[in-house]
Amino acid sequence: MFLVIGLVGLGVLLFTLVFDDLFEQFVPDIPWLSLPVIGAATAAFGLGAFIVDSQTDLPIAAAFAVATGLALGCGAATVVFSKSIMGMATDATPNKGDLVGTLGRVVTEIRPQSIGEVLIALAGQPVKVSARSNSETAIPTGTEVVVVSVQSPTMVTVESAQQFWLETGGLT
Repeated sequence: MFLVIGLVGLGVLLFTLVFDDLFEQFVPDIPWLSLPVIGAATAAFGLGAFIVDSQTDLPIAAAFAVATGLALGCGAATVVFSKSIMGMATDATPNKGDLVGTLGRVVTEIRPQSIGEVLIALAGQPVKVSARSNSETAIPTGTEVVVVSVQSPTMVTVESAQQFWLETGGLT
């Protein structure tokens, strides 16, 4: 019987790791109580009691006591673990303003009064966006550019890096 309880608890734990959000409405709104905690505690209780009952000559009350301790410990560990994961700091979500000043490389030539494409890094990932230039001359493929403004999430205005640094008094 204890084995069945443990396997049901393990099944609940595995099921809720995938579908937890669907069933949270059925669990009371108690901060430390969730379906993964219930599943982990039930699995620890059932499997712990099964092991103690089948591997020792202790009375059933002892198996129940050991299993209860395991269930409480495993439930508490699950609460601590899940809170630490949910409270984990993450990087800020990038926005279009973060692109200004970003270096990129032209992948499709940008002609005057026309649109080309540049490859830039956004949050460490390469992103290809459409690009315009205020320059009167074309910016050829392969040229390093600097994003000077953002028109939309997929359109930027760029300037060749060499020209940008000359105008701003930076590196030459």
